[in-house]
Amino acid sequence: MGGDPIPEPAKVDRSGLSERERNRAVRAWARKNGYAVPTKGRIPMHVRHAYELTHKEASEGKAAAA
Repeated sequence: MGGDPIPEPAKVDRSGLSERERNRAVRAWARKNGYAVPTKGRIPMHVRHAYELTHKEASEGKAAAA
């Protein structure tokens, strides 16, 4: 029988973003905050870490205010 193989499902994290959407968000945030990031390829770990710290603090602040 044959046919095309079934594609892998998109990886989604806890925020509900796919990996591609998350990378797009990290790149946009990084450029806005003065980090040099490539348009394609791997995002440097220090940039990803800074993004995670910033967004973790922001989400904790929202929870504390509620």
